[in-house]
Amino acid sequence: MTEITKPTIVILGASYGGDRAAKALVEGIGDVARIIVVDKKSHHNHIYVFPRYAVTNSHEHKAFIPYSDLKGAHLTLHGSVIEIKDNTVKLDRTFEQFNLSDEIHYDYLVYALGSTMPKSLQMDAKTMAGTKQSYVEWLRHRQGVIKTAQRLVIAGGGALGVQFATDIAERYPTKKVTIIHSRDQLLPRFDPQMHNIIYNSMKSLNIDIHLNERISLENTTVDFDGNVSEKRVFTQSGKEFDCDLLLLCTGQRPNSEFMEKLAPDSVDKNTKLIKVTRSMQLASQQPSENTKPTLDAARQASEKSISLGQDPGLHTSAHPNIYVIGDSADAFGAIKSGRYAWFQAQTAAENIIKQVRGDAESQPTQYDPGEPAIKVSIGLSRTVVQMGNEIIINDNVPEDLDAASVWRARNIDTSDMSL
Repeated sequence: MTEITKPTIVILGASYGGDRAAKALVEGIGDVARIIVVDKKSHHNHIYVFPRYAVTNSHEHKAFIPYSDLKGAHLTLHGSVIEIKDNTVKLDRTFEQFNLSDEIHYDYLVYALGSTMPKSLQMDAKTMAGTKQSYVEWLRHRQGVIKTAQRLVIAGGGALGVQFATDIAERYPTKKVTIIHSRDQLLPRFDPQMHNIIYNSMKSLNIDIHLNERISLENTTVDFDGNVSEKRVFTQSGKEFDCDLLLLCTGQRPNSEFMEKLAPDSVDKNTKLIKVTRSMQLASQQPSENTKPTLDAARQASEKSISLGQDPGLHTSAHPNIYVIGDSADAFGAIKSGRYAWFQAQTAAENIIKQVRGDAESQPTQYDPGEPAIKVSIGLSRTVVQMGNEIIINDNVPEDLDAASVWRARNIDTSDMSL
């Protein structure tokens, strides 16, 4: 009797979206498929506490969370992607303990490699490929850099810039903190009332706010940490600001380079975001002549009439077994955050389950970004939250931003958070 080989599902990236995809797939088809998760980091980086932990001390270890145990034949591998080919992923090392070479076969691929961090929170390559201790030491180094500087300029009035500015200003009230933002509204994708609340909170902390201005880096020497040699920075309009430390909180870039090599027509040439269908499958801007059987191939003609239908300019790619989620996906206006990646992962997992089980009669699950949602700290004990049209202020937030709740959500024991 011939043994039936289980299909292999490889998930690249074990952060918010990748972790959710892995869990949903293990729960849904763990008995009939093998799930392999790959991440270059040894621990999940809970990036939403990074700005806080780069300012305050004693909580650094809580930001780095062990990966969930997938149990059974399912694996989490600590390695870096070198190349993606048709049905294989090449990694930077072998895994002899699992009898795996550096080339992993996949029947389905979930691409969840996210985006680069802004300069203010970028690790160097050696640190990122290291251990939890190296991550903790990196955060402690950032604390020292911020503590030493007396005049700090923050470029960018999104969530990261707002959190950095308010945390630094409250922790170090004698420092001069300036925030420079290119738009006339802080957090421009959200309700104007969010801007008003944040603006007033900043003013109460004596933060100098400059809207409709952009930092110019011409004739300015900034090292990797953000230290400014000239001790001043300029805006494009010519305004000058005294500055010891420049925290650049803009400029995230999608990690789409591997997909660009495999399927160049699927990556937007300007934004570098990866095109997807509403089922979160890799999409192409040109119809493919060699498209493999896909979950919704029979429904493509009618899909455009569905309210959640894909962009009429997109087509299912020649790789319908590849799904893209998270910050690198051009997901119909979805905000780049872990919350949105979680729901994209759920959509992708549901559709992969249908494909693996041969559920040809079922409609594909369609992704809808939904209403805007965000939580931003505006001081060491205060947050403001927007959920759809509702805005809530919380004045009783713990200094560590309750990192343990994320550990628990990933089913990780919090009795020793140094692990």
